[in-house]
Amino acid sequence: MTAWISRAGELARKTFDSLGRSARDQTSPVTGSTSTVGRETSNGDLPHDQFVNPVGEGADPSVVRDGDRFLWCQAEGNVGISIWVSDRLTSMGTKHVVWMAGAEGACSKEVWAPELHLIDGRWHIYFAASI
Repeated sequence: MTAWISRAGELARKTFDSLGRSARDQTSPVTGSTSTVGRETSNGDLPHDQFVNPVGEGADPSVVRDGDRFLWCQAEGNVGISIWVSDRLTSMGTKHVVWMAGAEGACSKEVWAPELHLIDGRWHIYFAASI
């Protein structure tokens, strides 16, 4: 294992441990990610060189802290953009669909990897998409 992979795992474990017991209890032993309603969870015992990712599930999320809340920006089914609002990193929180692509034309297909940025006091979303 290269030194940087070992160091990344060490930092992730420290971050996870700093979240406290309640965060560890919200993880799934199968996926190692945030639990969902109806799924039994358990943290289990992991080998020293492994850790459970405490951050909520989703592909290509952009996460920013805004005061005492976290804002997650994610593609909505590759045809739109959602912002989730949560008070912690281990739960996605409440979903708000903020934009849906048109059926045709520019940015109408393959919407992905949106990023949320606060610039000059205003929120902006940058994303990739196809015609």
